[in-house]
Amino acid sequence: MTAQALCDDIRAEYESELADAHVGLTVTCRCPEAQLLCNAAHMRRYFGNLIGNSIRHGRAETLLLRLECHTEDGQVVFDFSDNGVGVA
Repeated sequence: MTAQALCDDIRAEYESELADAHVGLTVTCRCPEAQLLCNAAHMRRYFGNLIGNSIRHGRAETLLLRLECHTEDGQVVFDFSDNGVGVA
């Protein structure tokens, strides 16, 4: 699958549920044509776990989640972050 297709899947799976919980989600794919060899269901579960951890431990007044996909040294890199306080 392409990096864009995976990013679109993540957005489609979580965006409305997060909006209902008043959590913002921004997904940016800077390498839309990059090809990935992966199990899409496992990747969605992986990002679901990151999202769940951010919600549980974020403790931000307005939680904002960000997923960015780009290439670095020929590899596809996914950066996930939030504006929460984090875990020590």
